[in-house]
Amino acid sequence: MSSCKNDTDNQIPVIEITSPFEGQEFFVPDSIHVSGSISDDNNVKSLQVGLVNTQFVSVIPILYMFPESTNYELEIELPIAGNDIETGNYYVYIRAEDENNFKNKYQSIHITGVPKVLEKIIVLTYKDATKIGVSAVDADNNVVPLFEVTGDYASSETDSKNRLLYISGNSTFDIQTYNLDTKEMTWQRAAFPPLPVHENNCFYFDEHLYASYASYYIYGFRYNGSMVFNTTIEESKLPSRIMKFQDFLLADLQSKTGGFSYIATYYASTGAEKQRVQTTYKVVDFHDAGENKVLVIGNENNDGVVWQFDPYLNKQSFLKNVAGKILCSVKLANDDYLIGTINSVFLFTTNFLTLEEILPGTVVNVLRYEPVNQKIYAAGVNQIFIYNYPEIKIQNAITISDGILNMHLFYNR
Repeated sequence: MSSCKNDTDNQIPVIEITSPFEGQEFFVPDSIHVSGSISDDNNVKSLQVGLVNTQFVSVIPILYMFPESTNYELEIELPIAGNDIETGNYYVYIRAEDENNFKNKYQSIHITGVPKVLEKIIVLTYKDATKIGVSAVDADNNVVPLFEVTGDYASSETDSKNRLLYISGNSTFDIQTYNLDTKEMTWQRAAFPPLPVHENNCFYFDEHLYASYASYYIYGFRYNGSMVFNTTIEESKLPSRIMKFQDFLLADLQSKTGGFSYIATYYASTGAEKQRVQTTYKVVDFHDAGENKVLVIGNENNDGVVWQFDPYLNKQSFLKNVAGKILCSVKLANDDYLIGTINSVFLFTTNFLTLEEILPGTVVNVLRYEPVNQKIYAAGVNQIFIYNYPEIKIQNAITISDGILNMHLFYNR
């Protein structure tokens, strides 16, 4: 019995982190000095050093090493130069692997990121039936033309982190993407039949770009144009307004044949449909209302309606009627909302379900809320109005030479 040998490797690697220390403070664009020792009874085949947020999602590229040693002293610099790293708590982690086992070790730190600053307002305008103008309004409210796009307009979104502007066409092109620093196109997708390719407001941006198509599809794209989401819609339905909500993608499916309309819920990871609920309205906007709630702003018989939808229970609840057709809406602080109609602008409060007319006779097509400086930007036909919040008193008005199609707030990160 004494001559028997057990070749099974049951010992996991041992990791000791000496730097950074627990709770150490760092500032972007510092580098984090990571040091420690790794030991094992077998050779450590690989090491990973990374930085994750409190949900254990990587926020910078992982660094890899291959020690091939039973004892290894780690000394490395972990750069945190990205402007997109938010202020908050993070974990530096080391992962060590031998032939059969692995060990993860975490050290909590705090990072102060680069303050988020509004750089400019990106304005898209109607030049003529075949041209879209793109301009910027700087911090001094000067209007600076950037470039023109050939084609008709359906929707647009901006990606401050990757410095991009996404534009969709109605019939002349699918998607064109421009770098707003270089003003050059980075990628595009050509139009494909049947036409039109898109209806108005077909985009939704939440880290990835999601686009609804007038014929049978909803796609999602990374910043470089590679596809991350794909689902097919039946031919009798027109997918229009969409929204990424937690692990789901929601879509307003309007009937093309006079039948029922629905809000459909898809799994964002697979594109498979989870469920749908029948509706009697057309969605103007979806808003994340916290927890499991989505606020739905829509129109029914040329008047506005406000509903609440729970994607987990597939249940909707009626909240409020709004006089006049709704054109746009925006979520403010404290779960309050501005709703723009063909007659006025209203303030809707979810706590008390009250609707107050705050800008009588003001008609706007686009509303944006800027939380850093607590400003509201409202676009009319060819003017942008700036209001403070929560007072909602006008501070400035900027005249644009052409008709405004859309506007976006563009940040330094």
